[in-house]
Parts: sequence; C-alpha cells; structure tokens
Amino acid sequence: MEAEVATGGLVAQAKLKAFKTINNSETIDELVGTVMQTAGITSENVNQLTDSINNNIKLFFEAKREELDVAIHSVIDKTQLQR
Repeated sequence: MEAEVATGGLVAQAKLKAFKTINNSETIDELVGTVMQTAGITSENVNQLTDSINNNIKLFFEAKREELDVAIHSVIDKTQLQR
C-alpha cells in the first residue's frame, strides 16, 4: 500500500491514512468487543464456549481420523485379498 502512495495519488494516500487510523490496538480491541457482544460471548460464558469449541474441534478430527483408518484398512484388506 505504501508503494502505491509513493507513486502518487490522493486516493492511495487516503487509503493509507485510513488503514493506519483503524489499524491500532484500541480499534482492534473495540472490534473484538463488538464481535463478542454480537455473538453473545460474555466474561461469564467465555470459558464454557471455549471448551465447547475445543470439544467440537476434537470431535471433528476424531471423525476424520476414523475415516482415514477405515480407508487405510480398506486398502490393506484389498492388498491382502490380492495375495
């Protein structure tokens, strides 16, 4: 973006200024707070939600592992049948 500013253009300068204005820790914290509020995340339920998300991720990967195990055993079974 800064290279674009160096080559000229008021639009590029405005974009860089806007980016620098909104890209600071205070604005990021405000955005995170707004997203959390919109999603219904509070200090009281954040740990429960985190545990739920972690459990869902674990279950997802366990299911994928089971699919992989089935596929591997299927290939092994077919190889043994060909012998």
